[in-house]
Amino acid sequence: MRYFGYILIAQFMACNSYAALIKLEYGSANNYASQETTFFITFNEAPDFFTLDGANRQADSFQYYIDTDASDPTPGNNVESVIRGSEIHIDGDIRIRDRYGYDGTDLDSGGWGPILGSVSYSLSGSTLSFTTPWAFMNEDDGIFTYQLLLTEYGGLSNVVYGLSGESYVITTPPPSSVPLPTSLLLMFSGLITLLGFVRKQSMPNKSLNLTGASSAPPC
Repeated sequence: MRYFGYILIAQFMACNSYAALIKLEYGSANNYASQETTFFITFNEAPDFFTLDGANRQADSFQYYIDTDASDPTPGNNVESVIRGSEIHIDGDIRIRDRYGYDGTDLDSGGWGPILGSVSYSLSGSTLSFTTPWAFMNEDDGIFTYQLLLTEYGGLSNVVYGLSGESYVITTPPPSSVPLPTSLLLMFSGLITLLGFVRKQSMPNKSLNLTGASSAPPC
């Protein structure tokens, strides 16, 4: 019983300690003459945009929610467009979609509206960069906020916020392994305690004169 419990815990910990894709630095720069914005993200490792799971989700992906009302203190309240790194695997470019107008016919849209435009990207080592016209984001002055999400096979791994024209450095990056939720830690702590109690109760009474080899497996 106790060996099975220890093996179960070890396997669970191993399955939940994978390396998550995170941002070490990110930001954007505006070109007011051409009315374009260049975005960049430096990851902790080179992202994989082309390996898919059974649900057609990329191993690594990102998504920007562009909020054109930069005066709102909460980015994301006035999203007008979505920059979808999750569609890179389709044609090798980044599609930018309207927030509104989904008609149920485009199965690649993720529930967002029609494509406003698509742009190429550059991946140099672990740094991704791309430039998009403001018009593709329903933006007219280059002043906007955004929410940036990273996902792994559709599961959220990292989220940050930003203001156009600014750069940000993550001085204390998240750990390379995904921590267990507190509830699970408590559960396994209790399991370990229970296994210890069961082991104690199952030990022979030293006051008895027992003979014969023990049938318990070796430690």
